[in-house]
Amino acid sequence: MSDESMTLLSVTKFPSGGWKYREPSLNWTNPDPLNGEGLDHAVKLLQSVRAQNPAANLDPSYAACRDAIVQFTCARLKYDPRWCGLPPAEVQRRDEAAMPRGVGRKRKCASCGRR
Repeated sequence: MSDESMTLLSVTKFPSGGWKYREPSLNWTNPDPLNGEGLDHAVKLLQSVRAQNPAANLDPSYAACRDAIVQFTCARLKYDPRWCGLPPAEVQRRDEAAMPRGVGRKRKCASCGRR
């Protein structure tokens, strides 16, 4: 996993909508996101699809497929802190930029400029 990778706080609880995943390069969508076997089931399905399509040059390893589903899930849930760990740096920067002026930041003294 790279520094920008997400982690799920729990892989045993079903996120809203289940373990949805779409592999655009293969035009494949997880057909059973609410399967009772959870994330492991979704990973094994994705592994199988990637292994059956070697021309797509996608890593069929368990770790790569799991990371792809976790990334997709966190993005789909908009990095909801109830499900995902800290968001990637670009999401944090975007959130900080959207923060109203002065919120969460120390203000300078109007007369002397000190904080």
